[in-house]
Amino acid sequence: MKHILYILMFLSGPVVLAQENPNFSLYKFNMNMINPAYAGAYGDQVNFNYRSSGIENGPVSQGGSVSFAMAGNFGLGVSVVNDEVFVQNQTAATVDASYYIDLSEKSQLYFGLKLGANFVSVDFSDIVITDPNDPLFGQSESITNPVVGFGALLKGENYFVHFSIPSFLRGNMYQLDGAASDVGVSGETPIAYYLGAGMNFSLSEEIEFLPSIYTRFESNQTSVDVIAGFDFYKLIEAGGLYRFEGMYSAYALLHLKTLMDIGYAYSANTGDFQNYNDGSHELVLKIKF
Repeated sequence: MKHILYILMFLSGPVVLAQENPNFSLYKFNMNMINPAYAGAYGDQVNFNYRSSGIENGPVSQGGSVSFAMAGNFGLGVSVVNDEVFVQNQTAATVDASYYIDLSEKSQLYFGLKLGANFVSVDFSDIVITDPNDPLFGQSESITNPVVGFGALLKGENYFVHFSIPSFLRGNMYQLDGAASDVGVSGETPIAYYLGAGMNFSLSEEIEFLPSIYTRFESNQTSVDVIAGFDFYKLIEAGGLYRFEGMYSAYALLHLKTLMDIGYAYSANTGDFQNYNDGSHELVLKIKF
């Protein structure tokens, strides 16, 4: 049944829009993936996210980034994001550069540029079908698209506001033709816009309240994540995420002194797709130099 659902997703119309950016629930801990202005903004770091949907042949995503604060108000980093969904695999590899100006003693405005490539492959050859002569399911295709993105970050002592477009460019994902004249499969990368903000409130010497909101706008969908987190004794951050008309998550992040953070999130869908999903799992690792 799960295989049929994915095949129908690809064959449901003449054009299918594929998701350019993997659907992490904890991407707030690895913002370099979507916003190059974060390169070096919070010091030298290595970040890694891993997410599994909990569905056989469902989405599996990995995101990694390395960033450094350089001399002269510059930052530099590298981001790699891989997303595999059924027969489709894509990997975006980019170089991220940032520059900031001081607005005051405790606030800075960062600007970032993201340059790289998105490598996409689609392979139907391993699917077991009733008509082995259908050319659609015997095809495979690989496409490389350039990536040019922009980001901005307003960073204060207890708040942040960010905006980014990970890539201004639309690129072809695949173009496959079936045996029937009216059956074809094609796709292109959508342009995504990200906007978010958050604040830190000290409730006591030991507890901080960390509310934030993250939004993503695409041509065919909008997602809004509302996150409420609490940091206890600078040792552990725990909270919840609600994505409107999408999912909810619970997460915890353990601070190992000032060197490393390790986190886990469990997510569950709220729509019709919850009938085919027992929940997804996500891991995050942050190493600070």
